[in-house]
Amino acid sequence: MYKRQVQEKAVAAAWAVVRDDRTADLYTLADEATSTRKDDGVIESFAERLAAKFDGEGRARDRLRREVLEEYVERAAAMTAEREDVSFGETARENVTDALWSVAKTVPDDPPNVAAVAGDRDTASALLSAMAETDIIAPPTDCLSPITADLVRSGLEKEFDADFYASATRDAGVHGGDPFIVEAGIAYGGDLPAEGSVELLRFANRVPLVYQRGACATTDVLKGIGWRNYGLDQPGGSGMPNGPAVIMIHVASTNVPFTSESKDAIANIPAIEDEIELAVREAARELKSYLNKRRSMQQRREKQDVLGSILPEMADKLATVTEREELKIDDSLARIMNNVLVERRVENSHVELVVENNSGTSESPELTEIVSAEPTSVSDGARVVEMDGEWFIKWSPEVSSDDDSVLKYELADESDYDLDVTGIENAKLTVNT
Repeated sequence: MYKRQVQEKAVAAAWAVVRDDRTADLYTLADEATSTRKDDGVIESFAERLAAKFDGEGRARDRLRREVLEEYVERAAAMTAEREDVSFGETARENVTDALWSVAKTVPDDPPNVAAVAGDRDTASALLSAMAETDIIAPPTDCLSPITADLVRSGLEKEFDADFYASATRDAGVHGGDPFIVEAGIAYGGDLPAEGSVELLRFANRVPLVYQRGACATTDVLKGIGWRNYGLDQPGGSGMPNGPAVIMIHVASTNVPFTSESKDAIANIPAIEDEIELAVREAARELKSYLNKRRSMQQRREKQDVLGSILPEMADKLATVTEREELKIDDSLARIMNNVLVERRVENSHVELVVENNSGTSESPELTEIVSAEPTSVSDGARVVEMDGEWFIKWSPEVSSDDDSVLKYELADESDYDLDVTGIENAKLTVNT
């Protein structure tokens, strides 16, 4: 069913390209076949009406007998004479019919074979252009059984203890009239071995491919990707990448093109290779973002460690020279590092949590204050939950860059405090409680 729909659309598109200039051709023939006294506007109107006759319902080709052509000319001439209020006599109609029939060709009922089309470069070129411009519907995928991106990720998380996971599922493609779907997943870091090449897991219709890895299209695709751009080592700039990573590729199709009857390796089909590369690159882009962020956080921590060792000495000396109280190192360090600073201020029964955003972007931290007495006068936007004699106060403030937010509550009795802050990288957070 799907193949037939594709063929019908391809034929319709190709024929539309072939007959684009039909009105202009009919104008030329009618102008030469009729009297010079005919006005150009009349000839043009007649050519447009005659061209429209070939676009009737159910007409896939401009094929007709001479008596049908005579009928078309008669109708177009009659409508032109009536609408334009001009004369379009029998002689003119016969001349136009003879002119059209003289340029017509006898064609067989059966479509030409491929060899005949391939031998005509103009026809083959027009056919190729029409096929490229045809918007063919995506193939149905209800006959396929993809794993889905979520389950690919879950499977990697279950089997490998890694720091990062990513997965991708491509839209359906077509090879030889058969639909297929390519999926890819990547696990990185954690307990994965750092030495040697990455581990490649290959699947076809959910069945693992164990042997002939070197003869598989998935291996060839991975070797051709520049993995250095995605943060993995690749000696010589080609070949399998090195690093603590696992790459999983799954091809689901109604007709997987294997290299042999043993079904151990996928054949090198360009359409499938392209989809494999796109799926792997989609997951690899997430890995690149993760590695860049991790590298940035590492540099940030190193800078913070250096400042953390220098600032106390500077604060001591500054306090000695100025004879003032020693500065709060945590507050100063947070502002220098453009961190989000969270401070608790307590005065009698009144408690404030001040969230100061020194970063360049808005932040939405999630704060959970755990207290051993029931809080009152809790600021707006908080949720209070009691559990086993403890109260959990939860806020999710939106704090703009270079701004702060004050979260308040009161306690009638003395209480223990315990603050948990999530939603912000540890390297970008300073908690002073």
